[in-house]
Amino acid sequence: MEDQNDTEPPKRVVERLFSKYRKDRYIETTDAPWILERASPKDLCGACPQNFKPLFTELDRLSRREALQSPD
Repeated sequence: MEDQNDTEPPKRVVERLFSKYRKDRYIETTDAPWILERASPKDLCGACPQNFKPLFTELDRLSRREALQSPD
């Protein structure tokens, strides 16, 4: 897992990795779905506990028709 911080957000990390390992540049609207459909929710939640995990948790609750959590 790549360390990320505010000076280098995840999007910039992915752009840098694409430029290093692929001939074409990263195109968010094309490549993001391709990447996400191949990643497990557990791995994404672990890699992004502040943003993706809460989103995934709420979507999971909705899919089971449970009440949404109120914001803190």
